[in-house]
Amino acid sequence: MVDTEPRTADERMRALEGKHVLSIILYIKDRGSCMKTDIYNDVSQNPRSLEKVEVLESMGLVTIEPVDRKRTRISLTDKGLRVAGKLDEIRSIL
Repeated sequence: MVDTEPRTADERMRALEGKHVLSIILYIKDRGSCMKTDIYNDVSQNPRSLEKVEVLESMGLVTIEPVDRKRTRISLTDKGLRVAGKLDEIRSIL
């Protein structure tokens, strides 16, 4: 788990401003769920991008579930789906 979990609404908004965070949310939404390695390979090959998934989990936007000893599945929660839906609306406007 990440040491600095966003606690206030402003901190949570700033967490969403991080590089690739919105792309990660939309990537998961477009696929239904994915593995951590998918995010690393397809969204950002920066190892810190996986830390951002843990921040999203602390915000209640994703769940992280082990599939086996080496693989982890990431899915959006209901709250995460609502956020992704709003991002899709913005994406369609742009």
